[in-house]
Amino acid sequence: MTKKLVASALVLVLMFLFTACSSGGRDEQIIYPIDKDPEFLDPQIISSDCAKNIIANCFEGLVTLGEDGSILPGCAETWKITDGGLTYTFNLRRDAMWRVSPAAGALLGEDYAESFDARVTADDFVFAFKRALRPETKAPGAKNLYSIKNALKVHSGELKESRLGVKAKDDYTLVISLEWADPDFLYSLLDSVCMPCNEEFFEATAGRYGLSTKYLIYNGPFYMNNWADDNAITLKRNDKYYDTESVAPSSLYFSINSEQETRLKKIQDGVYHIAPLTDSQAEELEALEKYSVQKYSSTVVSLIFNCKDTYFSNVNVRRAVAGSFDHEAAKSFFGTEAGGVIPSSMIVSEERYRDSAGNIGRYENSEPSVSLDTGLSELGVKGAEVTILCLNE
Repeated sequence: MTKKLVASALVLVLMFLFTACSSGGRDEQIIYPIDKDPEFLDPQIISSDCAKNIIANCFEGLVTLGEDGSILPGCAETWKITDGGLTYTFNLRRDAMWRVSPAAGALLGEDYAESFDARVTADDFVFAFKRALRPETKAPGAKNLYSIKNALKVHSGELKESRLGVKAKDDYTLVISLEWADPDFLYSLLDSVCMPCNEEFFEATAGRYGLSTKYLIYNGPFYMNNWADDNAITLKRNDKYYDTESVAPSSLYFSINSEQETRLKKIQDGVYHIAPLTDSQAEELEALEKYSVQKYSSTVVSLIFNCKDTYFSNVNVRRAVAGSFDHEAAKSFFGTEAGGVIPSSMIVSEERYRDSAGNIGRYENSEPSVSLDTGLSELGVKGAEVTILCLNE
């Protein structure tokens, strides 16, 4: 199983040297730009894509995501779903370990190498879920756990966290009870909020968990070797990871660079091995036939009409505005024209949601001026002044 860089971007560009991640690239370093330096890297409370990219490589949850979008084993080797989808029993692997650096270990005491239990156990997941649902944690991803029994009431403070439907049957057996049968529950477990958290180490950080390399331990394929403020974050291959022999490359270098216009040149100069680019930048590279370009749509930018508004309550006025929108000009800002409001990358129960739910298209109108005249006539007015709230672009 090859562990690859997890990236969240509209367009990914990799030099052919690194696409295969074969044994020849095992000792290489991949350099990837991120927009900003994360303020903290606490898996339970991060929200930015930059931070989630790093956490996804340094931590491993109960399950992982395959290249085809399927759910694969992570810390849990196997699981079974019973009681009509209300009970999930996870059997954890026995060779998953926490990587504790000497600086982090110092927080645990001088004899931490002997006294600290470095196994990743069911208790680490129980604590992570309980902590994520504590009202004071203010975890952005807590809502992803609401299908767990009593999760909403625990999060609101109505019930004690001991009532949460997450129990450690033994060190390597985790049982999660749900409020309702959630067919996408396994996908919910991919979120950073579901990454394990060792309670002993967390308490030892005294409120500083995730603020620096000293205040983190790791169970994923990489660990954070260096965190230079406003410059870069370096991840190294984790020698304590159970499948470390198949992990490639040897290190990941997250270069902090918010200047989108410089990324294309740095790809061409060989500074970056992978980078999120705009649609036009990707097309320029594709023409050179030296790079592997992967495109996917994760966001749809839309005009949303307030149908309670006096003017936009009229369908012909809505058609007029939508029909007069300059689609070609919009492409220069947003890339590929959307075929509907549902992103093609949205996966639900291992199927594209666009395919299973049906796509909702846009207003089609070849004569917007005619629609406008008709709409205004129907409203009994000769003209209208409206306000459109827009993105900066």
